[in-house]
Amino acid sequence: MRIRNKETPTVKVNDADGNPIEIAAVVVWQVRDSARATYGVDDFVAFVDIQSETALRHIANVHPYDNTSTEILSLRDHTDEVAVQLATEIAVRVAPAGVDVIEARITRLSYAPEIAQVMLQRQQAGAVIAARTRIVDGAVGWSRWRWRVSPRRASSNSTKNERRRWSRTSSSCCAATAGRNRSSTPGRCTVARVQGPPVRAQEHPLAA
Repeated sequence: MRIRNKETPTVKVNDADGNPIEIAAVVVWQVRDSARATYGVDDFVAFVDIQSETALRHIANVHPYDNTSTEILSLRDHTDEVAVQLATEIAVRVAPAGVDVIEARITRLSYAPEIAQVMLQRQQAGAVIAARTRIVDGAVGWSRWRWRVSPRRASSNSTKNERRRWSRTSSSCCAATAGRNRSSTPGRCTVARVQGPPVRAQEHPLAA
Protein backbone atom coordinates (compact mmCIF):
# COMPACT_ATOMS: atom_id res chain seq x y z
CA MET A 1 0.00 0.00 0.00
CA ARG A 2 1.10 3.54 -0.66
CA ILE A 3 2.30 5.87 2.08
CA ARG A 4 0.10 8.82 2.94
CA ASN A 5 0.53 11.91 5.07
CA LYS A 6 -1.97 14.11 6.79
CA GLU A 7 -1.51 17.47 8.48
CA THR A 8 -3.98 18.09 11.23
CA PRO A 9 -5.72 21.45 11.45
CA THR A 10 -4.42 23.94 14.00
CA VAL A 11 -6.34 23.33 17.19
CA LYS A 12 -6.54 25.43 20.34
CA VAL A 13 -6.14 23.44 23.55
CA ASN A 14 -4.95 23.96 27.11
CA ASP A 15 -1.59 22.56 28.10
CA ALA A 16 -0.82 20.85 31.42
CA ASP A 17 -0.49 24.27 33.14
CA GLY A 18 -3.85 25.46 31.81
CA ASN A 19 -2.38 27.90 29.27
CA PRO A 20 -4.18 28.07 25.91
CA ILE A 21 -1.92 27.07 23.04
CA GLU A 22 -2.24 26.46 19.30
CA ILE A 23 -0.81 23.21 17.99
CA ALA A 24 -0.76 21.18 14.79
CA ALA A 25 1.02 18.03 13.60
CA VAL A 26 1.73 15.98 10.50
CA VAL A 27 1.16 12.22 10.45
CA VAL A 28 2.72 9.79 7.99
CA TRP A 29 0.79 6.54 7.79
CA GLN A 30 0.24 3.47 5.64
CA VAL A 31 -2.48 0.82 5.33
CA ARG A 32 -1.14 -2.50 6.57
CA ASP A 33 -4.30 -4.62 6.38
CA SER A 34 -6.57 -3.66 3.47
CA ALA A 35 -9.38 -5.95 4.63
CA ARG A 36 -9.59 -4.29 8.03
CA ALA A 37 -9.28 -0.85 6.43
CA THR A 38 -12.21 -1.65 4.13
CA TYR A 39 -14.53 -3.56 6.44
CA GLY A 40 -13.33 -2.57 9.90
CA VAL A 41 -14.39 1.10 9.72
CA ASP A 42 -16.69 3.16 7.51
CA ASP A 43 -13.97 5.42 6.08
CA PHE A 44 -10.41 4.64 7.12
CA VAL A 45 -9.06 8.00 5.87
CA ALA A 46 -11.52 9.99 7.95
CA PHE A 47 -10.93 7.60 10.84
CA VAL A 48 -7.18 8.32 10.77
CA ASP A 49 -7.83 12.08 10.59
CA ILE A 50 -10.12 12.11 13.60
CA GLN A 51 -7.95 9.83 15.73
CA SER A 52 -4.83 11.84 14.90
CA GLU A 53 -6.46 15.07 16.07
CA THR A 54 -7.76 13.37 19.22
CA ALA A 55 -4.30 12.02 20.08
CA LEU A 56 -2.75 15.43 19.44
CA ARG A 57 -5.17 17.11 21.84
CA HIS A 58 -4.43 14.53 24.51
CA ILE A 59 -0.65 14.92 24.19
CA ALA A 60 -0.98 18.71 24.44
CA ASN A 61 -3.12 18.38 27.57
CA VAL A 62 -0.65 16.20 29.50
CA HIS A 63 2.51 18.24 28.77
CA PRO A 64 3.29 21.89 29.60
CA TYR A 65 4.24 24.24 26.82
CA ASP A 66 7.43 25.29 28.56
CA ASN A 67 9.04 24.16 31.78
CA THR A 68 12.34 25.02 33.51
CA SER A 69 12.56 21.62 35.18
CA THR A 70 14.48 18.96 33.26
CA GLU A 71 12.49 16.13 34.82
CA ILE A 72 9.19 17.05 33.10
CA LEU A 73 8.80 16.82 29.33
CA SER A 74 7.64 20.05 27.71
CA LEU A 75 6.20 20.55 24.26
CA ARG A 76 8.82 23.14 23.26
CA ASP A 77 12.02 21.72 24.74
CA HIS A 78 11.46 17.97 24.20
CA THR A 79 10.10 17.78 20.67
CA ASP A 80 11.63 14.40 19.85
CA GLU A 81 10.27 12.66 22.95
CA VAL A 82 6.83 14.23 22.46
CA ALA A 83 6.82 13.17 18.80
CA VAL A 84 7.50 9.56 19.79
CA GLN A 85 4.65 9.63 22.29
CA LEU A 86 2.33 11.17 19.71
CA ALA A 87 3.16 8.54 17.08
CA THR A 88 2.68 5.73 19.61
CA GLU A 89 -0.73 7.00 20.72
CA ILE A 90 -1.96 7.50 17.16
CA ALA A 91 -0.79 4.00 16.22
CA VAL A 92 -2.80 2.50 19.07
CA ARG A 93 -5.91 4.44 18.08
CA VAL A 94 -5.82 3.54 14.35
CA ALA A 95 -4.85 -0.11 14.80
CA PRO A 96 -8.47 -1.31 14.40
CA ALA A 97 -8.45 0.12 10.87
CA GLY A 98 -5.35 -1.88 9.86
CA VAL A 99 -3.17 1.25 9.64
CA ASP A 100 0.49 1.64 10.64
CA VAL A 101 1.88 5.03 11.71
CA ILE A 102 5.35 5.69 10.30
CA GLU A 103 5.97 9.09 11.86
CA ALA A 104 4.18 11.91 13.65
CA ARG A 105 5.69 15.29 14.38
CA ILE A 106 4.47 18.66 15.65
CA THR A 107 4.55 21.32 12.94
CA ARG A 108 3.06 24.29 14.78
CA LEU A 109 3.29 25.26 18.43
CA SER A 110 2.57 28.66 19.93
CA TYR A 111 0.66 30.38 22.69
CA ALA A 112 -2.83 31.56 21.89
CA PRO A 113 -2.94 35.21 20.71
CA GLU A 114 -4.73 36.40 23.86
CA ILE A 115 -1.79 35.46 26.12
CA ALA A 116 1.11 35.50 23.66
CA GLN A 117 2.41 38.94 24.74
CA VAL A 118 2.26 38.13 28.45
CA MET A 119 4.01 34.79 28.02
CA LEU A 120 6.72 36.44 25.89
CA GLN A 121 7.51 38.83 28.74
CA ARG A 122 7.61 35.87 31.11
CA GLN A 123 10.09 34.04 28.87
CA GLN A 124 12.32 37.13 28.65
CA ALA A 125 12.33 37.51 32.43
CA GLY A 126 13.20 33.83 32.84
CA ALA A 127 16.07 34.20 30.37
CA VAL A 128 17.50 37.17 32.32
CA ILE A 129 17.31 35.24 35.61
CA ALA A 130 18.97 32.21 34.05
CA ALA A 131 21.80 34.37 32.65
CA ARG A 132 22.45 36.03 36.03
CA THR A 133 22.46 32.65 37.77
CA ARG A 134 24.98 31.36 35.25
CA ILE A 135 27.24 34.38 35.82
CA VAL A 136 27.15 33.95 39.60
CA ASP A 137 27.87 30.22 39.35
CA GLY A 138 30.80 30.93 37.06
CA ALA A 139 32.26 33.52 39.43
CA VAL A 140 31.96 31.21 42.44
CA GLY A 141 33.51 28.32 40.53
CA TRP A 142 36.42 30.50 39.37
CA SER A 143 37.08 31.67 42.94
CA ARG A 144 37.12 28.11 44.25
CA TRP A 145 39.42 26.96 41.46
CA ARG A 146 41.79 29.88 42.10
CA TRP A 147 42.25 29.04 45.78
CA ARG A 148 42.51 25.34 45.03
CA VAL A 149 45.42 25.77 42.58
CA SER A 150 47.36 28.22 44.83
CA PRO A 151 47.74 26.54 48.25
CA ARG A 152 51.03 28.37 48.96
CA ARG A 153 49.28 31.72 48.96
CA ALA A 154 46.64 30.48 51.38
CA SER A 155 49.31 28.95 53.61
CA SER A 156 51.34 32.15 53.53
CA ASN A 157 48.33 34.25 54.51
CA SER A 158 47.53 31.87 57.38
CA THR A 159 51.14 32.12 58.64
CA LYS A 160 51.03 35.93 58.54
CA ASN A 161 47.74 36.02 60.41
CA GLU A 162 49.13 33.63 63.01
CA ARG A 163 52.18 35.83 63.53
CA ARG A 164 50.07 38.96 63.95
CA ARG A 165 47.79 37.20 66.46
CA TRP A 166 50.78 35.92 68.48
CA SER A 167 52.37 39.39 68.46
CA ARG A 168 49.21 41.00 69.87
CA THR A 169 48.90 38.26 72.51
CA SER A 170 52.54 38.69 73.54
CA SER A 171 52.24 42.45 73.89
CA SER A 172 49.07 42.26 76.01
CA CYS A 173 50.62 39.58 78.21
CA CYS A 174 53.74 41.67 78.82
CA ALA A 175 51.69 44.74 79.71
CA ALA A 176 49.48 42.80 82.14
CA THR A 177 52.33 41.08 83.99
CA ALA A 178 54.82 43.93 84.03
CA GLY A 179 54.15 44.80 87.68
CA ARG A 180 54.49 41.25 88.98
CA ASN A 181 57.65 40.58 86.98
CA ARG A 182 59.31 43.74 88.29
CA SER A 183 58.79 42.58 91.86
CA SER A 184 59.84 38.98 91.31
CA THR A 185 62.47 39.26 88.57
CA PRO A 186 63.49 42.88 87.91
CA GLY A 187 64.36 43.72 84.32
CA ARG A 188 63.01 40.52 82.78
CA CYS A 189 59.56 39.38 81.52
CA THR A 190 59.01 35.83 80.30
CA VAL A 191 56.09 35.33 77.88
CA ALA A 192 55.15 31.90 76.50
CA ARG A 193 53.66 31.66 73.04
CA VAL A 194 50.07 30.47 73.50
CA GLN A 195 49.07 29.91 69.85
CA GLY A 196 50.70 28.25 66.90
CA PRO A 197 53.33 25.50 66.97
CA PRO A 198 55.10 24.89 70.30
CA VAL A 199 58.28 26.94 70.66
CA ARG A 200 60.59 27.88 73.49
CA ALA A 201 59.69 30.66 75.87
CA GLN A 202 60.88 34.09 74.71
CA GLU A 203 62.22 36.79 76.98
CA HIS A 204 61.51 40.44 76.52
CA PRO A 205 63.43 43.14 78.39
CA LEU A 206 61.38 45.59 80.39
CA ALA A 207 62.00 49.27 80.65
CA ALA A 208 63.47 50.37 83.98
